[in-house]
Amino acid sequence: MAHINNKYIKERADKMLKAWDEVAKEASFGGLTLAAFLVQWGKSEDARKVIELAELQRELAAKGRDLEDAVLAEFCRRVVDGVKADPAFGPNSALYRAMGYVPYDERSSGLTRKGPEGEALPPDAAAAA
Repeated sequence: MAHINNKYIKERADKMLKAWDEVAKEASFGGLTLAAFLVQWGKSEDARKVIELAELQRELAAKGRDLEDAVLAEFCRRVVDGVKADPAFGPNSALYRAMGYVPYDERSSGLTRKGPEGEALPPDAAAAA
């Protein structure tokens, strides 16, 4: 099926309906009466309303999800903070790692020693510097 520009079709049909109703209410064109055209126009409008309602419901559902995700993110932070504070586990535990975090003992310092041109020096040269 060829691509149909729904906005254009609606605008065109609305314009036709108005003109037909005002100028030639009793005439039929292409084997269709104004009443038959109006029935199909109504079906199209009903379908548009269904889509509009579905889009509104989707938008509301997405906003609800975002609110619930914000609460879930806070719960996640509380759980991770609890694992880090728990003496049986802590920030270097396997549980902390399994949750996707880097244990504190395995973190690099972030310190890099740059050479004269901004390049990082090899480890042995950095130790000698």
